[in-house]
Amino acid sequence: MNSIWEKIQTPRPNTTPNTNPGPPVSWNDPSNPDDPQAGYGYIPNDTTKEETFFYHSDHLGSTSYITDDKANITQYDAYLPYGELLVDEHSSSEEMPYKFNGKQFDEETGLYYYGARYMNPVSSIWYGVDRLAEKYSQLSLFSYCAGNPIKYVDAMNVIRQELNMQWKNFGQRLNYKSIIPNEKATSSFLPFDRSSLNSIKMGMNPSPFSQYIEINVRK
Repeated sequence: MNSIWEKIQTPRPNTTPNTNPGPPVSWNDPSNPDDPQAGYGYIPNDTTKEETFFYHSDHLGSTSYITDDKANITQYDAYLPYGELLVDEHSSSEEMPYKFNGKQFDEETGLYYYGARYMNPVSSIWYGVDRLAEKYSQLSLFSYCAGNPIKYVDAMNVIRQELNMQWKNFGQRLNYKSIIPNEKATSSFLPFDRSSLNSIKMGMNPSPFSQYIEINVRK
C-alpha cells in the first residue's frame, strides 16, 4: 500500500531564487478570443455556451446528483464513509469539484479542502492539527468527526457538529404528510437518532428531530 504522504504533490516553482519571476503557470492552453462581444467580454474558442448546473446533496451535505438547467442528470457521485469516491459517473464533460460534505476535491492531491485543513478520504485523517484541540483532549488531533462520519459533520474542520440542527430544519420544512411517504428521507434521518427516540420514553431530552417525529409521525 502506498504511503499517505505520496498523495501530496510538491508545487513546482516557475522561477529560481533571487531572480525575477517568470510567466505565470498555466495548467491549460489559454483561449484565444476571436470575436469579442460588447458587454459580455468574449466567448472563448473552447466554450460553445454558458451552462448552469445544480447540486443535489444528501443529509451530510455531500453532492449526490448534479443536474443541468433542463433537469437532466449530468453527474452522480457516491462515497465511502470518509468521502472516498465509490461512484463518479458523468454524462457531461464538466467535472464539478464540490463533492463530500460539499467541499472542494483536489484532483491532483486527492484531498478535500475544508478551509483550515485538508482531509485525506483514503486514510480518513486530517492533514494538520485541530486548532481547537484543547477543547477535545480526549480525541485524536487528526481524527475526522471522532471516527463517526455518518453521524457527525465537520463543516469548519475545527469542531464536529451533530446533525440535530439539520434534523430540526428538515422537520420545519416538511410536515408529517410529506415525511411518511418519503421513505428515503425518513430512513436517512431516523436511524441516526434512534437513541434519542428511546430517550423520550425515559423522560430525557430528545433531539429536535426526534421530538418532531414523535409528535407528528408516531402518534
